[in-house]
Amino acid sequence: MQTEAILRRLQPPDHPKRPIIEKDLKKRRAGYNGEKAVDYHLSFLTDKKYMIFNDLKLPLAPDYFQIDSLIVTPHYSLPIEIKNIAGTLTIDPEFNQLSKHYHGIETGYPDPITQAKRQMLFLQKWFYNNKLPCPPIEFLVVFSNPSTILRMADGHRLIFPYDKMIHAQNLVSEISKLNAKYNGEENEIIDLK
Repeated sequence: MQTEAILRRLQPPDHPKRPIIEKDLKKRRAGYNGEKAVDYHLSFLTDKKYMIFNDLKLPLAPDYFQIDSLIVTPHYSLPIEIKNIAGTLTIDPEFNQLSKHYHGIETGYPDPITQAKRQMLFLQKWFYNNKLPCPPIEFLVVFSNPSTILRMADGHRLIFPYDKMIHAQNLVSEISKLNAKYNGEENEIIDLK
């Protein structure tokens, strides 16, 4: 990782930027470990109808967009946003935010549903810009840390789209539900050959 190389070269050892770079490195490692944990669950999808792309970076002028994992089937595409956050997470759909309570400290995060919807929109635009047929696009936000506790903010029920936030161990069953939803499709939208 580039961050590790920067940290090794940073002199003196008490450089004022060192804590910032160490924090960034810790965050990047957590993200990588979270993606690897989800890869384990994706390994159970052995059917050849699944094309799985990890850490995908696609061009969308004037820049790029990144998807942690993308599953493409003949009937739908499924971008997966992976979060590796420990602690108790409270989802507040009213303010579109996620807060973490861990060791008595509360930390705010952007709403991962908003992020996943943005990726879904970018993916639709990418299909369109590349003159490719756009299949139905679903999305999931997957929490890779099995000890993470997910809660809705007081007064809110778990309704769409927040029911798209799951733990990694539920990933295969959620994909099975999507397969059942799209099983009635008569024609394959995407030829995976």
